[in-house]
Amino acid sequence: MFSESSTSYLRFLNLASAVRDMSAFPKMESLEESLLNAVVFAAANQGALTVLQAMTILPQASPSTTHRRIKSLRKNGLVELVGDAGDERVRYVMPTPLAERYFTQMGECLKQAGL
Repeated sequence: MFSESSTSYLRFLNLASAVRDMSAFPKMESLEESLLNAVVFAAANQGALTVLQAMTILPQASPSTTHRRIKSLRKNGLVELVGDAGDERVRYVMPTPLAERYFTQMGECLKQAGL
C-alpha cells in the first residue's frame, strides 16, 4: 500500500515522537520546535542569529510571539543568549548542549528509519 519511502518516513515520525516524549528533553510546542530548528540551522550554516533576526524568522508568528518562544526555549535549557563582544546591545540566540543532544537523537531516528 505505501511505498518504501513512505514507510521509512512514517517510521521516522514514530521514532521522532518517542524522542520528543523522552523525559530527557523538555516538551516543545510546534512553534518552539520550528524556532529551535531555525536557530540550530543558522548556527550550523551561517553563524548565530541575533535575537532580532530570530524574532522575524518564523512567518507564521508575530515577533512578540516568537520572542516569548525564545524565552521559553531559554528557560527549558535549549537555547542561550550570548552577548556580542563588540556591541553590548546585540545578543545571539545559540543552541545549548541539550539542544545538540536532541538533534543527535533525531539524527539517530533518521538512521534507524533508513533515511
